[in-house]
Amino acid sequence: MGIACNFSPREIDRELGKYVKHYEKLRTLFGKNFCGIDEVRQAFTLQSERAPLRVPNFVYKPIFKALWDKCHEPDVAIFLSRIEEGTVNVKDWLLMLRTPSFRHQKKDISVTMRALQDYIAPDMLTRNQGKLFYNPNGYYTRDVIDTSDIQVLHWQFVTKKCLKGTLKKAHAKQTTALNAYAKKVGFDPTLTRRRKPLEVVWDFMILLRSHGIRILLGKSDQTDARAWDNSLFHVGIGDEEGLDIDAGLDDEFVADHIGAVLSR
Repeated sequence: MGIACNFSPREIDRELGKYVKHYEKLRTLFGKNFCGIDEVRQAFTLQSERAPLRVPNFVYKPIFKALWDKCHEPDVAIFLSRIEEGTVNVKDWLLMLRTPSFRHQKKDISVTMRALQDYIAPDMLTRNQGKLFYNPNGYYTRDVIDTSDIQVLHWQFVTKKCLKGTLKKAHAKQTTALNAYAKKVGFDPTLTRRRKPLEVVWDFMILLRSHGIRILLGKSDQTDARAWDNSLFHVGIGDEEGLDIDAGLDDEFVADHIGAVLSR
């Protein structure tokens, strides 16, 4: 399946052609777990109002090059080789493009939870996709909803679910399990991390609106982000009632539904 680049062969220089071929290879490999240019555009296309949202000035070459560069980092190259040889299951992983802003009526708007609630959430209801947030005015949600964590355009590999070894584990033991799994699949554990709350929301929204896939159903992804009271944020339970953003738990708290997602 080709990307909607609208490039003629004469317009693609040799270097760009290499990046496009690589992009399409990864898109084919990851299938519906790949969220790139087309998927982000689809997620930001509204039915509920005339003025569309646009991801600002998608300049293709930097996006393709960013993916190329990411995939040619030594540990990522090992990870991808293990996917291709079948020792790592590609179905367990997402490959996500994330952008720091979008445009509406010629105005750049930073991607924050508040912006997604204001612009995307109403359209989700129109399309019968359910709510984006369970309670956007919740006690802890208010603490993080106006912050922006997506600083620059980037690609990230993310486990599709909370790792089994992180469920019902305290925060420190979750981190140990994440590092062990990172090594197992070929990643350098020092270069992996947990998702930020906004990244969890972004991944949930893009996958649902582009491919109709719900992640974190019945589970919550515990992040490293802390609320005003120094408790850890966790985000999840991604059913039609929307994502629940909560905190208030100390580092030793464990629960059957709270685990952690690995990202690189």
